[in-house]
Amino acid sequence: MNASKMKRVLKTFFFVFLFVPSFLAQGQTKVVTGTIYTLDGLSVGNVEITSKRTNSSVVSDPDGRFSIVCNEKDVLVFNGKVFE
Repeated sequence: MNASKMKRVLKTFFFVFLFVPSFLAQGQTKVVTGTIYTLDGLSVGNVEITSKRTNSSVVSDPDGRFSIVCNEKDVLVFNGKVFE
């Protein structure tokens, strides 16, 4: 194998080795955003949203909005207190 062909092979190897894993890692997580409402259409704040796989959690703002990073096929658990 001549030197120029070897350089091309090495460049290709380093590209695949260094850059492809970072793209794969980014594809495994997602940002889920939403708003929590009651059946009457009122927004609900202070609800804790937890992802089961990553165990990360956030709390919805006073307008019920939230944004959480989780795995692609994760399950979100919503915990809040109901006031009557």
